[in-house]
Amino acid sequence: MDQLAAEGYVPARPLLRMVSLLATAPMPLPLITPGLLTAATGQPATIAGVETALAGLYRYGPLGLPEDCNPRSQPTANDNPPARVVLRPLVSEWCS
Repeated sequence: MDQLAAEGYVPARPLLRMVSLLATAPMPLPLITPGLLTAATGQPATIAGVETALAGLYRYGPLGLPEDCNPRSQPTANDNPPARVVLRPLVSEWCS
């Protein structure tokens, strides 16, 4: 988390804390808004900050796509779910 902050992904730590409240449940990306992050953490957030934090967390691995974290989940041709992120199981254990 310190490395992410040093690289400019400052909102990554509070965003990870917020997502960790859901444990391993996938979180739809449209729900991760600056308002929600501000309300959950008490720290001001912007759209650019949220997007940057998500990119950093995905890049470094604490967040993934549900398919990345559960190899058994195979989308069907009829599935068209909204984009979602999930806390990787090992990170979930560490955050709890």
